[in-house]
Amino acid sequence: MTSNAASPVNRQNSLKTLCCCSSGEDEGRSPQPGNNDKRWKTEPQRPDTVEEQPQPTSSDFTDGTICSFEGKIKKMEKTMRSASTKEGLKLKVGIFSRSAESEYQWLITRLESEPFQRIVKLVRPCYIRNNGFQQFSEDVSWCKFGILYHSKNRGRINITDVTDSLYNEELQYLYEKLGKKNVIVAVDDLTDSSDEQINVILGAQPSLGKWAENVFLFTKDEKK
Repeated sequence: MTSNAASPVNRQNSLKTLCCCSSGEDEGRSPQPGNNDKRWKTEPQRPDTVEEQPQPTSSDFTDGTICSFEGKIKKMEKTMRSASTKEGLKLKVGIFSRSAESEYQWLITRLESEPFQRIVKLVRPCYIRNNGFQQFSEDVSWCKFGILYHSKNRGRINITDVTDSLYNEELQYLYEKLGKKNVIVAVDDLTDSSDEQINVILGAQPSLGKWAENVFLFTKDEKK
């Protein structure tokens, strides 16, 4: 899948800029988190127009039970397998985050092992930087499936729709370029990963349900 390069234009709300570090057969690594991030002064033009989708409800993501860690991994694999079947090939997966790669290395390890090996070709860890939309857009065009990763170690679950949210425009861009069924969100390092907690998060941040096929919650303890 390819993506047209976006041209900077003025908009009502300034997008955060992004950058991504890469990993793969012939991919180099971009810089990891540093102290030189700056906010965008200009914004890229949205290249595509996506038809509005019906607003999902929390029941689209939960079944009323507390899912085990392995159960969530299996559900993630099922979501990705569905995307792989639709594309007719193994997936190039980008993990997009403002967190360091080391925080979600456990997820990369999972995606590079069975049963994901049957559907995943490469995994690229992507660091979102505040002054690198050009790199971000190139990385989105590289992948077929996107995972937006957020860790509560950053302080709050402020992904979309709330004050100081970190990923409003980033998640929407992934949705626009890859399609909803090729985007999921992983929220990590929580104390509660129950369906009830998903309902709370989706109630406060409804764009998660609008722009992502699934939302997965993980606690620190269940990854051990």
